[in-house]
Amino acid sequence: MVIAHLLLRLLTVATVTAGVALVPTAPTAQAQPPNFPDLNAFTDAPDNLHFSRPVRWASGYAFFRTPDGINCMMGSVTRCTGPLPGLPPGEYGACAIVLQTYEEETRSLPFRFEAASEDCGPTTDDPLGVGQKLTFTTNYTTTCVVGEGRLTACIQNDHGFVLQPSGSWVF
Repeated sequence: MVIAHLLLRLLTVATVTAGVALVPTAPTAQAQPPNFPDLNAFTDAPDNLHFSRPVRWASGYAFFRTPDGINCMMGSVTRCTGPLPGLPPGEYGACAIVLQTYEEETRSLPFRFEAASEDCGPTTDDPLGVGQKLTFTTNYTTTCVVGEGRLTACIQNDHGFVLQPSGSWVF
């Protein structure tokens, strides 16, 4: 009787332990600054969209465009180009870029705005719609969202940007 009781107890502990191991864990949250959009308020982009490009240089990146004509690239370097809202008039020209440094040794620096040296015309990349988010994991995990009122925001580790007509900013 004692052996049966011990076996039952051992089986109960093993079952509870196995059940705990099956409980999914939440992904590690990225440090979001105040006033950054709540990522949980956005739905994942539909599975039927293709955010990659078949050309060789683009492997390891995801690409999307926003409804207001911004073109974005996510990967080890994340950037968006186009008519970025909320920047001082004339400071970056008709086409601006927001990006983080390309150099690995200075990846701890915040994103920055620059005048774009490339064409800012529309791409044929699949659109990320209003209310949607796209998370892409390569060397770094990056999440970008598109919201109401020309909002586009991306976060990669502890850095990112918010583009919006009331004032765009980087961190």
